[in-house]
Amino acid sequence: MTGNSHQWTLSCRQLFDSALPTGGYAHSNGLEGMVQLGEVTGLESFSDFICKEISNTLIHTDIPLFREAYNCLTEGTYQEIEKLDRLATALRPTIEARQAGEKTGRQTWKLYGQMFGAGTPRQNLYARCSEFLPCYQAVVVFGLLAGILEIPREAALFAYCQQVVGNFAQACIKLIGLGPTGVQKVIHDLSPAMNDWVREGLDVPIESAGSISPRWDIASSRHAYAEQRLYIS
Repeated sequence: MTGNSHQWTLSCRQLFDSALPTGGYAHSNGLEGMVQLGEVTGLESFSDFICKEISNTLIHTDIPLFREAYNCLTEGTYQEIEKLDRLATALRPTIEARQAGEKTGRQTWKLYGQMFGAGTPRQNLYARCSEFLPCYQAVVVFGLLAGILEIPREAALFAYCQQVVGNFAQACIKLIGLGPTGVQKVIHDLSPAMNDWVREGLDVPIESAGSISPRWDIASSRHAYAEQRLYIS
């Protein structure tokens, strides 16, 4: 930690802020399908969904992918980004998840390309990484941007997990009337568990990355054929 160590907290807060215009608000990432199937009906069943499906995906898929993307920056192995980005796409079990990840990631990457000043070290790193991004999966994009912004890896991973949980909780306000207080309670109560998810996920080899959640995958796939939808499939 240095005298300017507080600077990374500002970058971290902005990168993982739900107000960042990345289009993520338009996707429920399968949660609306879970509600339509009656799998998520209130606070208790929502917390169960987070603690089972979401935590499993974070630990075994997202955290290893994020870690490796971040390491591409710190180790200068830029050529590995393309393989990692394609792997991130392949590990999304449904077309809805793949498309949502790509749309959000592409918009986030484009946004930061406009924010970084021309000719700055960050812009140079950004341009170098851009050569190797075929899919722009959000988890890879966030890992790369965290590295470019010099946010400590574990802090970035914790913020990413909190963002994922927060996005699902925000969707619950519309879908099941959870209410702002309920949203914040879920995020607060799960914060200690997120630390455990990060520690566990950091130990998952990238060769072993991947997870499956049948009821969530089915709900996500069926969402495109629902008669009514609040969110993009």
